[in-house]
Amino acid sequence: MAELGQALNRLEELLQALQHLAWQQRQALVALRVGAVEALAAQQTALLQEVRRWQEHYAPLLDDVRRDAELQHRWERLRIYAAEVRRLLQLNRLLAQRAQQHTAELLEALFPESSTAPCWTSWPRWSRVGGVVRVLQVGIGAIGSEVVRLLAEDPRYRIVGAVDVDPRKAGRDLGEAAGLGRELGVTVSADLARALAESDAQVAVHTAGSRLEAEADALFLALRHGLHVLSTCEQLSFPWARHPDLAARLEAEARARGLRVLGTGVNPGFVMDLLPSVLAAACQRVEAVRVRRVVDLSQRRPQLQRKMGAGLSPPEFEARARDGDLGHVGLLESALMLADALGWELEEVREETTPVLAPRHLRAGPLRVEPGQVAGARQVVTGMRDGRVVLELELVMALDAADPHDAIDIEGVPPLHVVLAGGVHGDRATAALVRNLLPVVVHGPAPVGLITMRDLPLAPRHRQDEEVASP
Repeated sequence: MAELGQALNRLEELLQALQHLAWQQRQALVALRVGAVEALAAQQTALLQEVRRWQEHYAPLLDDVRRDAELQHRWERLRIYAAEVRRLLQLNRLLAQRAQQHTAELLEALFPESSTAPCWTSWPRWSRVGGVVRVLQVGIGAIGSEVVRLLAEDPRYRIVGAVDVDPRKAGRDLGEAAGLGRELGVTVSADLARALAESDAQVAVHTAGSRLEAEADALFLALRHGLHVLSTCEQLSFPWARHPDLAARLEAEARARGLRVLGTGVNPGFVMDLLPSVLAAACQRVEAVRVRRVVDLSQRRPQLQRKMGAGLSPPEFEARARDGDLGHVGLLESALMLADALGWELEEVREETTPVLAPRHLRAGPLRVEPGQVAGARQVVTGMRDGRVVLELELVMALDAADPHDAIDIEGVPPLHVVLAGGVHGDRATAALVRNLLPVVVHGPAPVGLITMRDLPLAPRHRQDEEVASP
């Protein structure tokens, strides 16, 4: 058994090497680096020969694996890993040289497709599936900086490139630009295309803008360089709501390249859409869903305070609201994602944005708000079905808002009422979602293409520094 354990260690190393070469081949193909493609093919041929020798020597002993629970678990884990490598090789079909074809055939012989795939609960730890995830960070604003901080202190990830068009950040070390107080050895570039061409990233973490039309070019560029995309663009969370044609193009581009595109965040992406849809799974019947989120803007960043209209006069607020230049982006996306998850075809959807006026003098850092001025905004989206309101999402974000919380009410059998006192912190939890979902986006088991939060496993695994036995 000890010999088999060492053999499986070696097979895992070979699979990791094959995966790394497959990614390098994809990057070389995109950049048309013919010499690099040929050199990588030669390396792959050498690896193929070693895998073949492994098969010839250990294949007769594989029956012994099934007699040991630990070895069986490791073999199953390697089978999953091999499937991922096999998919990468298939996606590099334009490089289908003889060595690559033999590698795919050999992996198929070792890990037949007909074997039963494990359920998510037996999905292996990230570190034994795909190794360190290589990240290109696009956008170093408030959320992007928080993401950088989390990834920099987590050994699951390595930031290999960074992009921001802000001249105050471009050319600086990423750690300094993100406010970490230390250098990370990565220089921030202002040129996304150049950063994509020069890095060996597997995934682009996009934390730049809220509106999909403005961010689409960057997303397509990342896909065309062979990178998965994980973005906090609010309208990407459910792009069919406002941009169905753009969503179809992203879906086609990602599927053609075997990549995943995911929009995530706390709101939209979690509190007001994914969480209620998960809770509704415990109901035999759902008649109506109401979600209310109250956020105290006094505790949030100045950019968000301005975005919600704090400090404006009521006429200024109304004018900017009509122009679509004010308020939270993504409430409609949350409503339609939730309706889709519940299988509801809404007859009518209404959106309303109104000001929350200050009842007294308010202060938040340098911001001063007089009584009668705007302290924030109240946004409501309602969905009608069979002549009645079945869906209501209400978002209140205002200075000194009373009783911050997130509340979900499901009218059904059984009825459910869930309150998160204090509410889920938007920026911190969004950064946490990005960090925790990266292995799922890069390694699966989510489908390829344009996906949403509800396409993912219910509980992606968190980092575990070491195995801990249950008490």
